Amino acid sequence: PLRWEYLELDVTELATPEDVEPALVRLLEELSQSLLDEGSNPLAVGCRVALTGRTPFRAELERLLANGPSGTRISHELVGVHFFVDEVRVQALPVVDLEELARRDDPVGLLAARIVALRQPGSALRERLVAAAIPKMGDLNKRSDYGGGALPVPEEDEVAALLEDAALKALDALLAQVPPADGARGSGGAA
Repeated sequence: PLRWEYLELDVTELATPEDVEPALVRLLEELSQSLLDEGSNPLAVGCRVALTGRTPFRAELERLLANGPSGTRISHELVGVHFFVDEVRVQALPVVDLEELARRDDPVGLLAARIVALRQPGSALRERLVAAAIPKMGDLNKRSDYGGGALPVPEEDEVAALLEDAALKALDALLAQVPPADGARGSGGAA
């Protein structure tokens, strides 16, 4: 039988865009081992892969997948199972220099400054942001469509991580609307 799998490949640590194909093959090998461990025996496994993380090569990955040997052309035979990649989506976000962006006097700068603060345990701004979010998360948890109080409110570090993740996504959306100021996007700082 045919089995479908959704996989995520974090491309943050890839040195070049061309490293995506060997990384995809390693991901298929890991999946193969996982299927062996669980005793599953499909004849073929179709995979849809999301490239995640942050990379300075986002545009190059898009071009490589559109024109190159990656994407739907990857297939691999492992322990009698045919693995193929049906689709690869680039969901990885660009690398941004948060310190540089935080110096801006606009909504992008304001949001970047908050992200920087969220990464600094003990910062007064971080404590205020987390303290303001915890009761709101508790209120959401009490709603019946969120389990009616079944989930515990996350700890401070978890709340800070959730806030940072949401803020980074919002920052990326803002940056997509506004032209970058003097190389602030993709200048090598880790986001």
